Amino acid sequence: MNLGKELGERSDGFSEKSENREVVFAADAPADHSKRKRYLTAKYDRRTRQKISEKIRLENFVFEHLRSLYCTEVDDYDCDIDLDEISDLKTNDEKVQTLKEKLKSCPAKQEQIDVSTFSIIFCFVIIFTLLYYFASP
Repeated sequence: MNLGKELGERSDGFSEKSENREVVFAADAPADHSKRKRYLTAKYDRRTRQKISEKIRLENFVFEHLRSLYCTEVDDYDCDIDLDEISDLKTNDEKVQTLKEKLKSCPAKQEQIDVSTFSIIFCFVIIFTLLYYFASP
């Protein structure tokens, strides 16, 4: 007696009468996924992930300085600093001038602005120098 034929199963294992089309997993599969770690960031290689991580770190550093200059805990200021725009500038003097132009509306003292500008540029130069160094084969 062929039980599969009586239940209306096709040769591919699916039942024609079955209305339950859920995916059923094996019962012996581990319930917690702690045994096997999976990394979904394999889209980028290690160097690219490192560059992205350093750029995010630099952006957080800049935002931290902007929060202290504008005396706020949230990103509630009218200054929009584009790090890509600044990185395209050739000299550090141009970068400093661009930052000072962006920080004209800042309520902080000029001395604080100068120190933050220097810190941002210094960090910017260090990080992008390291990224360039590590990027070269």
